Amino acid sequence: MRTAFALTAASFALALATACGPESEKPDSAAFVDALPDERILINMPMGGDRAVGAMAESYVTTAQVTSDVNGFISDVLDAVDHVTDFEPTWTEADNKFLWGPWSEGGLDPNETALYVEFDEAANKYGWAIIQRPKGSTSDEDWVAVIGGESFPGATEDEGEGMFAVDFDAIAALNPTETVAGKFYSSYIVTADGVAAEAGFEDFTDDTSAPERITAGYRYGQDAAGAGYMDLGYLADIHQDGSLEETIVLRTRWQADGQGRGDMVVFDGDLAPLAYQGSECWGSDFNVVYEENNAELVMNGDESQCAFGDPEWNDDAPEA
Repeated sequence: MRTAFALTAASFALALATACGPESEKPDSAAFVDALPDERILINMPMGGDRAVGAMAESYVTTAQVTSDVNGFISDVLDAVDHVTDFEPTWTEADNKFLWGPWSEGGLDPNETALYVEFDEAANKYGWAIIQRPKGSTSDEDWVAVIGGESFPGATEDEGEGMFAVDFDAIAALNPTETVAGKFYSSYIVTADGVAAEAGFEDFTDDTSAPERITAGYRYGQDAAGAGYMDLGYLADIHQDGSLEETIVLRTRWQADGQGRGDMVVFDGDLAPLAYQGSECWGSDFNVVYEENNAELVMNGDESQCAFGDPEWNDDAPEA
């Protein structure tokens, strides 16, 4: 997994050590704010209404749930950045370094937080991080990057690419009330025609008292009209009997009106050396119009009703 937590560590100490010096005239921070990730990297998959889940295509439900989870983590980062950059930066240097903060969320917040952004003109790259240290600390060595990223602006304001990562272990170490652990990461390329991105969880849990951890990867894209795709890869015990976990790789595609198709391969675990494939199509009401799999020898519905006529398998999945 790519990480960004050490990207500008040396710059943090320098910035914070000099931030208390004489205040200079602040240059325009608009370009720095515009370079940070925004809502265009979210997945805008069509969502179903109040129908029974059992009537919906399982691959649609799985993809919709993952979309909600991934969007939730990305939105938390975007909201934090947006909230901070609504204010003027508190410190700048040489027109290429900006600091917002430090601030605290109130008396019960054990930490103070700051946002640091630096532009490397030679590399045409913005490095940025949300950093924290225990409230009351006066040592610059105590600052820890809990979210960090890089952003590369494109030829126009509609283009760009970047990545960021969230270190929940670092957040929990600074705040004993946190129960989330692991890491979340996202990389993205944005153009006028749409977005292509990857996201994933590494050794993740939202309950540190539970033994289970999740490592999963996602690849997704969407065009300007709303049609898109998502690749999911994860481990699960499909037999739910405490035996070995199988690897499940699902490719989902959808049109702007909600019609879609999911093609899945299941392999390894108790299935090794075999691999099984299954496909499912749904209409704009998100209900199944066609399904088949070679594990249970099931074939139901009318394949001509599929929005995508042919199956499409993830490149990382083996042939069944």
